[in-house]
Amino acid sequence: MTIDVSAGRFGSVGLTAQDVQGIRQATDRDHIGSIFSRVWDKVADWFCSTNRTEAKKCMFDLYSQTTTHQQKVDSFLSLKDMAGANYQNRFQIEENDEGVRYNLDLSDEQCPGFSLSFRKLPVNQETLRQELNRSDYWSHNGVGPARDQVKADICRASYTVSGTPLPDGTPDERMKHFDDALTAIGATPSQREAIMEVCNQAVLGTFMEASDPPAIVPGGQNVRYDVRMVEGEVHVRAVCIKDIDMVEPGRQVDLEQRQGKLNMILSDGDHPFYKSQEMRLDLRIMDGDPRAMIDIAGVRHLASRDVDTVQVQ
Repeated sequence: MTIDVSAGRFGSVGLTAQDVQGIRQATDRDHIGSIFSRVWDKVADWFCSTNRTEAKKCMFDLYSQTTTHQQKVDSFLSLKDMAGANYQNRFQIEENDEGVRYNLDLSDEQCPGFSLSFRKLPVNQETLRQELNRSDYWSHNGVGPARDQVKADICRASYTVSGTPLPDGTPDERMKHFDDALTAIGATPSQREAIMEVCNQAVLGTFMEASDPPAIVPGGQNVRYDVRMVEGEVHVRAVCIKDIDMVEPGRQVDLEQRQGKLNMILSDGDHPFYKSQEMRLDLRIMDGDPRAMIDIAGVRHLASRDVDTVQVQ
């Protein structure tokens, strides 16, 4: 099967299944194989000259079998931003109550070149709100279990205050930077205590318990927390992204182990296993005496079993 790619002044280009396979077999995004290079020479017209190197790498991310779903989404959005006005309609984002789909249309013959779908999983916000505001979850004078857990997490997750990352250092050093940054934005003792309560991995466990059905991703994860002050309220965003293709820096992908995970994900029957998931929790922390109040501003729980996002018919 050949996909006809409209390439502006270059006319029509044939993109075959073999071409796509060549892209997917490239060793990394900086060494894309010659088949892709020949195709790229024809479709580079989609992007201005200053963006073509980055666009080529982002296109690799879409077609590579081992880039994470989050990286694919990020690259898809980057490509959309970089594409010329005549090609904007090739990048389609469809969202409804059931899920979100990203689609790159490479032809006019209803033959999409890339498609990635996420399912929206429900989260019981009332259960989550009640759990976050339980009185026995609070540490005493800010030096109890919650603060200890933040200290345990602070070097393995990303922490930003008003969008500025904490400097590198030991757990004690990073905790001091965190405390100093919270002081700088004017967080009250009550708000600070609540921040410690929700900026650790326990909040992700609470999130999962409030999700039905649950999602299990047998892979690595990336966790980040952002804290900022907005008109006297502390706003916290906690995000956890998991993917079977997320590996620790410096570690090699175990292809046999990866295939075993895929087999489990794609097995028949009703099961909770997914290739990737994104948990996002937006909180508002209002000052109070003696305790701050934690309110939920938004939740987002996405999961996907898509393991072959290259659509060739």
